[in-house]
Amino acid sequence: MKILIKMLGTRFVLAALALFVTASSALAGETAFSKIVVFGIVVAVAALIGFGGWYYLNSQDEKASLELGSASRTLEQPIRPTGVPAQPGYPSFATMQERATEARKQFQAIVDKYPHTRTADMARYFVGLNSSQLGDHAAAERNLQEVANSSNR
Repeated sequence: MKILIKMLGTRFVLAALALFVTASSALAGETAFSKIVVFGIVVAVAALIGFGGWYYLNSQDEKASLELGSASRTLEQPIRPTGVPAQPGYPSFATMQERATEARKQFQAIVDKYPHTRTADMARYFVGLNSSQLGDHAAAERNLQEVANSSNR
């Protein structure tokens, strides 16, 4: 419910609840046919809210997956030998720390932008690994613990 409220907004969820309460009170003293119609409308609205939430989360996860692929490719970029300048059009890094720092920024951006997706959990895992590689063991432990405690197992 918390994710639904964050995703759809408090006003929208409150409006849906108000519709449900209004429909419930309208059922008192009405004919059987009107009760069925009101119940059908309430069920249809609930189904639309559920489908909308599912569709939104899936589209967000798809966008996050594309960004995760890009961030993962950063980890595959070569490390240049000392003294060799960067080639235009061919991404590379001077040190492993430089590459890990850039990758960590990209993975953290995914976590910040798409926090309620499964892909964000994977990105958080990579934030933890890169933090460890950079010597920030407290941040690494915190991020890896968050992944271990996530509900997307």
